[in-house]
Amino acid sequence: MWSRPCDGRSLEVLWRLVLNGIPTADSLPLLQSRQCGCGLAIGPTRIHLYHQCAIVQPTWLAVQQQLCDDFSIPTPGLLQRRHIWMGIRPHPRLHQGIWDIVAIKLLAACESGRKNWFDRVLKLQHATVSAARRRGGGRGRARSSRTTGSIHRPPMAPGPAMIASVSQVVLAEFWSGLTEIASLGVLPPAWLQVVPLNHPFLHPDSTRSHWVVSSYE
Repeated sequence: MWSRPCDGRSLEVLWRLVLNGIPTADSLPLLQSRQCGCGLAIGPTRIHLYHQCAIVQPTWLAVQQQLCDDFSIPTPGLLQRRHIWMGIRPHPRLHQGIWDIVAIKLLAACESGRKNWFDRVLKLQHATVSAARRRGGGRGRARSSRTTGSIHRPPMAPGPAMIASVSQVVLAEFWSGLTEIASLGVLPPAWLQVVPLNHPFLHPDSTRSHWVVSSYE
């Protein structure tokens, strides 16, 4: 998986995940009491954040659905954690290189979601502290972009609203990652000749001259 033509930021997520280098309750004791952005777990672990969390599950299910649609396999639970974390193909007809890229981009999208909800929760906490200081007559610190939020990451508490908002971010990040790969021309030219025209996720066009992102509507 390490040799695939993905950007360094996406590969770094995989590397840090393997080495337990991502700030989760697995690696940092101080996070063991922190609530996940989904509001359904305390002290979220790697397995929760990158597989089980309600924020990332819609994207995992979208990947599984495309496998079921293209390969006509209506098997519940077809997509397992090892298929993504280890790059193991869930079906023999999948091109290994394309599948590795799908796995890398899915994990990168999960990481984007983790950063998104963490930032929103932190902004809400800072805003709450600042409001309490003002009510108490304290001057407090000057507000920063983190405390005021932004149009992209407004302050938000863990729970259903966070799931609804950030899960869409994760899904969009995944598909935009594949779209970028397809448009940059970084995939080995030889793949255009061997990847089936009906391959899920990424496939050659009818002339086998460039890549097309499979529909995910």
